[in-house]
Amino acid sequence: MGAVGALFALVVSLVVATPAHAANSPSVSPADTTSLGSDTWHTPDPWNTLAGDCLSGELCIAVWDPNAGTYKAFAFEYCQTFYLSWWGGTGYIANDQYGSPTTRFYDQWGGTLTSFTPSTTPSTYNFNPVWSLKPC
Repeated sequence: MGAVGALFALVVSLVVATPAHAANSPSVSPADTTSLGSDTWHTPDPWNTLAGDCLSGELCIAVWDPNAGTYKAFAFEYCQTFYLSWWGGTGYIANDQYGSPTTRFYDQWGGTLTSFTPSTTPSTYNFNPVWSLKPC
């Protein structure tokens, strides 16, 4: 077999024997249970879903969920800081909150990345640097 053949067989056996790690689903802490029930749902079409399913008074965001192979949408109704886990890539935002509250996205050190007020037009945002948000 030779040294090269033995090394190749060892590498192949390690690659084949190594279990694949499951990706993590995006989540928030604390969970924001809205007054209308569930605060998350999955959707293959975040643009149309957020525009139609984000209720008045809510900030809704959809981010990619690699476990489900589709987008996971979150509805935020309460004014508090939410810590994000496993959010990344481009997300979709529908901000249909009442009045003019300022939503803020924060980086890992708590610095403000961006802020915005409600809009009737859905938008996108790169959530890679976002570690937390406050919808008011």
